[in-house]
Amino acid sequence: MARIEALWKDDSGMQQMALGKLEDLSDGGFCIRIKHPVEVGSKLIVRWQSGEYPGTVVQSRQQGFEYVLGIKRDAPPKPDGK
Repeated sequence: MARIEALWKDDSGMQQMALGKLEDLSDGGFCIRIKHPVEVGSKLIVRWQSGEYPGTVVQSRQQGFEYVLGIKRDAPPKPDGK
């Protein structure tokens, strides 16, 4: 499991940051574990040693004192800008 940094805005628009762990990674998304709740539908950026990845929370469940988030990766921009 890689260490990650998650960045998102809360309901009031304040920037939030949490350290956590990368649980799973696939072509379409990833799963992380952090100690802060993040609502389904929230946009966030996840950083780890291999890069920075924007996505949308599609699943959020509490597991003990942590939250497991399923995140769908945002589609990368097309080279022609369309």
